[in-house]
Amino acid sequence: MMNQGYCWIRVGKQCLLGHRIAWALHFGEWPDGEIDHRDGDKTNNAISNLRIATRGQNIISRKLRGVSKFKGVSRSGKKWRTYIRVNGRAVYLGTFEREEEAAEAYLRAALEVHGDFAFVPRGRVRSTVIISMAA
Repeated sequence: MMNQGYCWIRVGKQCLLGHRIAWALHFGEWPDGEIDHRDGDKTNNAISNLRIATRGQNIISRKLRGVSKFKGVSRSGKKWRTYIRVNGRAVYLGTFEREEEAAEAYLRAALEVHGDFAFVPRGRVRSTVIISMAA
């Protein structure tokens, strides 16, 4: 059964998250902490797609919500503003003419600050973004 996009499995009278069961079956123990889906797909429970994460790391890699189609970007009048959260505090990255420019600024900062836990939208390659940072 599905709930909030996750696969839940009934075991006796309990309902357990599929990704936690996959982890326990593979590693022989229940995960200590949260499990993050690397690709953001809550139904992809392949071991290569799962990793232990703190609550903060799991929140960092969540998908976007809001008006902009990009994470960390919001409308500010006729321009686009971007912020990133670092240690629980919002850090202003700038205001841009184009939504895509604000998204690039956010993505560069996210990769620098959050590394492997940074949310990279589908179709974007981390190495491409890193190369464009040097340019």
